[in-house]
Amino acid sequence: VGADEFLPALIYTVLHANPRTLYSSLTFIGEFRHPSMLMSEEGYFYTNVLSAVSFAKSVSARQLSSITADEFDSAFNRGGRAAAAGGTGGG
Repeated sequence: VGADEFLPALIYTVLHANPRTLYSSLTFIGEFRHPSMLMSEEGYFYTNVLSAVSFAKSVSARQLSSITADEFDSAFNRGGRAAAAGGTGGG
């Protein structure tokens, strides 16, 4: 699988899994992992997960051609409610 297929699949997976501590874990890794340890396969995957999270935090309905603004808002609100309920969610 190439990067053109991997990153969209990872974004989809991150959005659907909505892991609770993902953002704080990425922040911790970024702050405390020695930079030389991020120059490897682990660093490649770290960068991809960071990219997926960045996309999820900044995407808007206007940027997506496959859904309407109402569908986006509905899905976004469902995800926010799940995070607030303490299920899987929020980072």
